[in-house]
Amino acid sequence: MANGKHISEDEIKYIVDVESAKAQQEIRKIEKATGDLRAENKRRLDQMIKLEAAGKKESQQYKDLKKRYNEVNREIKSNVEQIGRLTNGIKTNDLTMNQLKKQAKQLQKQLDDTSKSLHPETYKQLETRLAEVNGRMAILHGTANSLKGNVSST
Repeated sequence: MANGKHISEDEIKYIVDVESAKAQQEIRKIEKATGDLRAENKRRLDQMIKLEAAGKKESQQYKDLKKRYNEVNREIKSNVEQIGRLTNGIKTNDLTMNQLKKQAKQLQKQLDDTSKSLHPETYKQLETRLAEVNGRMAILHGTANSLKGNVSST
């Protein structure tokens, strides 16, 4: 550093932990907003179905509902992408089980869509990352199972 001070390992870990906590807070905030948007769109879709059943598919009300429905869908997609970016920035050990499961599913899909012979480096990276995520989930499952054993034995 310019002033001659060095950052200790503990200080670096603290900075990373704070950044992970901020990212987790942001993820929760976006997930809540996305849930609200999905509920809003479900109500909107129900209204659209009722209008269709009443033969009012060409009405201005239906068109307005459909337009807003599509806008909100784009917003939801954007939120999901933002959650993905934030999740990728968090160390595997700091992810929740739910986040790990989602990431494992996404990685498996990417792996299935990647040709090992055409893209061996990408395939290997995906394979390694998936193994890391699955390993962390196994550790958490083991921890949860050992805690269950301790609770039931007391």
